Amino acid sequence: MISILFSPKVAASFSSTLTGVHFLKKIALSILVLQTFFMGATAQSVITGTVRDSKGESLSGVSIHLKGGRTATTSGSGGNYSINVPTNGVLLFTYVGHAEKEVPVNNQRSIDVILEESNNSLDALVVVGYGTVRRKDLTGAVSSVSRDEINAFPSANVMQALTGRAAGVQVKQNTGAPG
Repeated sequence: MISILFSPKVAASFSSTLTGVHFLKKIALSILVLQTFFMGATAQSVITGTVRDSKGESLSGVSIHLKGGRTATTSGSGGNYSINVPTNGVLLFTYVGHAEKEVPVNNQRSIDVILEESNNSLDALVVVGYGTVRRKDLTGAVSSVSRDEINAFPSANVMQALTGRAAGVQVKQNTGAPG
């Protein structure tokens, strides 16, 4: 058995296997170096911050997305947001009734933004009972119910929250079930 291990035939195949292992190691090392290079070229970082209006009040529901990319998020309660983008990217902040704002990331980890109110709200979308319509294309009367009005009284659902608060809105309940 020992003589078979040290025979020239086995030694040659062992040598070629060893050469194959070295070749695979070189390939793996090359792939690792290239991966590190490309990851460094498009380094990602998590950006956090707060979005406020010109009065200093936090804005929830602001759309925040990477300009020219598909990464996007919205600001939560308190105007806070978090998004993973390239360190050399540009963030685009949009909110109905406010001017759009572009902010370059420039290797920052925290970006707080103040959105200025916009006088040009003709392009704003209005949610109607059967879809959305641009404000300038709307030909009927519009009634608004603010968040404060809805939150002023406890209600079980949206229909109860709107009852009596918007002119022309009739809320009907089809069943005798509460709510």
